[in-house]
Amino acid sequence: MGWGFGLTPFHMTMNNTTTTMYDTGDDEVTLVKEYKMSDIKKVTDYSKAMASVGATENSQGEKLVASVHPAVLIAWLNARGLTMGEFMSGGNDLAKQFLEDPDNSQFRIWKGRI
Repeated sequence: MGWGFGLTPFHMTMNNTTTTMYDTGDDEVTLVKEYKMSDIKKVTDYSKAMASVGATENSQGEKLVASVHPAVLIAWLNARGLTMGEFMSGGNDLAKQFLEDPDNSQFRIWKGRI
């Protein structure tokens, strides 16, 4: 089944650790990733620090728009009934929607118009 793209995920949180699993049918569950909520906070702290010092471009002059924990993106996609495969093949539209979502503002580094 690969990484479980297109399958319905469910999350279980215990002791500040969230486990993402996919129900693959046939009485099987595939464990994909465990992460701690503190891992997500590290990403938001990093994004805030980078924005506060104006570190919004790389050495080639490309904008550093955001730093996002994968679990946050996956949860955002799940809430919209989308898969990572759809996100990756959807061009920039879904990325723009994610980045412009006010709920994701803590991940933004460069605050300009996308």
